[in-house]
Amino acid sequence: MGIKKTLVFFHFIVFLLELGRISNAQRPGNRRCPTGCVCFVTTVRCMHLRLDSIPRVPVETRILDMRFNRIRSIPSSTFHRMWNLNTLLLNNNEIQSISEDAFRGLSSLKYLYLHDNKLVTVPSGTFATLPKLERLLLHANLIETLPNRLFDHLTSLKRLRLDGNRLRCDCDLSWLATFLKGPGRKIFAAAICHHPRT
Repeated sequence: MGIKKTLVFFHFIVFLLELGRISNAQRPGNRRCPTGCVCFVTTVRCMHLRLDSIPRVPVETRILDMRFNRIRSIPSSTFHRMWNLNTLLLNNNEIQSISEDAFRGLSSLKYLYLHDNKLVTVPSGTFATLPKLERLLLHANLIETLPNRLFDHLTSLKRLRLDGNRLRCDCDLSWLATFLKGPGRKIFAAAICHHPRT
């Protein structure tokens, strides 16, 4: 008797999930889950697919996981109309360049993971439209220097990782220390100078 009840309950849950998937796919303007990706409610996971670009995902997406692919660049307006995106995982790719307005429109983004890529620098306005960003992970790249005031618009920033790069701690990067020690800022930051070595 217990097994029968369990089976009935299981089939009922499967039915509800399938019903939700069908109704979600039929919503006007809704895009289907990208080929090879796994989608559940507002999460899209496209890991280990050897992708070299970011696919179109439903506008309702809140978590986009693109880890362990072959993405080399993030062009302009890649995330256009993705107002609901909260978490973006782009780590463990081959990203060498990011367009200055690649993240434009991500007004809800809180967590951005860009570590373990091949970035040498980041354009000055890259994070200018991310007012809610709390966590920015840029460690384990090839970054040598960063443009002045790069993080000035990140008023919600709480965690920043720059360790594992090739940072040249010279006069051109002195603004970073000033930013981190700014009045009212409580940012947990990790950064290690590669040059000069003391």
